[in-house]
Amino acid sequence: MSAGYLSSSGGTMQDTASRVARLVVDPVRREESLVRLVRTTLKPEIAGWSPGGLSRGGAGLALLCSTLDEARPGEGWDVRAHEFLAAGLDAAGLPDGPLSLFSGRVGYAAAVWACSRGGTRYRELTEALDATMLPLMRSLPGRLPSGPSYYDVVSGISGWVGYLVVRERTPAVDAVCSAVAGELIRLLSPRGIGDLGYLLEPGRPVVDLGLAHGVAGVLAALSRLHRRSPDPDSAAAVRWGVDFLMRHVRDGMWPARVDLKYRPDDGRRSGGGSWCHGDAGIARALYQAGEALDAPDICDFALEAVRLRCASPVPVPSPNLCHGLAGRWLLTAAFAEDTGDAVLRSAASSYADELLGRFRPQSLLGYADVEADGRHVDNPGLLKGAAGVALALLAADGKEVPGWARLLLV
Repeated sequence: MSAGYLSSSGGTMQDTASRVARLVVDPVRREESLVRLVRTTLKPEIAGWSPGGLSRGGAGLALLCSTLDEARPGEGWDVRAHEFLAAGLDAAGLPDGPLSLFSGRVGYAAAVWACSRGGTRYRELTEALDATMLPLMRSLPGRLPSGPSYYDVVSGISGWVGYLVVRERTPAVDAVCSAVAGELIRLLSPRGIGDLGYLLEPGRPVVDLGLAHGVAGVLAALSRLHRRSPDPDSAAAVRWGVDFLMRHVRDGMWPARVDLKYRPDDGRRSGGGSWCHGDAGIARALYQAGEALDAPDICDFALEAVRLRCASPVPVPSPNLCHGLAGRWLLTAAFAEDTGDAVLRSAASSYADELLGRFRPQSLLGYADVEADGRHVDNPGLLKGAAGVALALLAADGKEVPGWARLLLV
């Protein structure tokens, strides 16, 4: 594939990514953005910054710097990546710290692996992390309470899969994968799905369908594990998850959530192409399930759903990976790479060029997140901020969907 497969702007993407990265790694500018973020965001309670965090922290910046070093060696990015990893080591070593991908120790370990160049560096650090984390990760599944945050991609065990499947395979890693698969198999069943639900209001349990917090994320994670270690039980659970999502689709679109107790369908659909809650993210999970089951009909359905999104795209004000244009580009590019579909290649290129066009060099970080009420906030992070946009721009300048996308189960 040529670079034009992902965008039509060539090196401009990489240059802009480098400019944005220099803004977010600058400590003075980053601190100013974090002060502004807490003051202006709709959710100040989740606007904190952690040296070891992947979504909102130094681990995410280490991943960005390492990726830039691969694209632009000799510019000092590898040194910056090492500095961010060193700064996050104490937080990652806390024995009672969270294990989540985006705000916990698993995310830090994922950043270390990304910086290790396939395990050729940071061997001692990786082994130390394995010794403390993997036994705990193996023991937790099966002992978790109900609630989506324990099982989803952002905070729960589904998010672990993005890390486990990209790193080297060892018996200890396989044991964690087996334990996680067993719990995800239980979830994707009539009796287990309730543990992924929450109360929208008293007496009304609902379940999210999206990739970040819902059924699609669990399905994508289990599909990855099934492809790694095929098993009749995981195959049956993946099929059940596919059927559950297919029951709620209408014209290639899904609602953001559904009632677990029967209620008439109100007909509302999200119609979005975002990673976190949108149709494109759900379609991506279905496509991976189809690949895992060797079921072309499922893959074809998912492909048609994402084509529909490309034919009538809903505007996305934010540029970020989570609910914005960078995430839409990433999902579309992944479909285009897998299928070679000309329509999706063209759409991915268009989204990448639009993302580049949103760069604002006079702003604090080059890109600002746009929240649900339309307010613009400066966020230096990976999932909802400028660092993630820079990663997407770097990827769009390349020849294939990047390896870090697997952390998002894309």
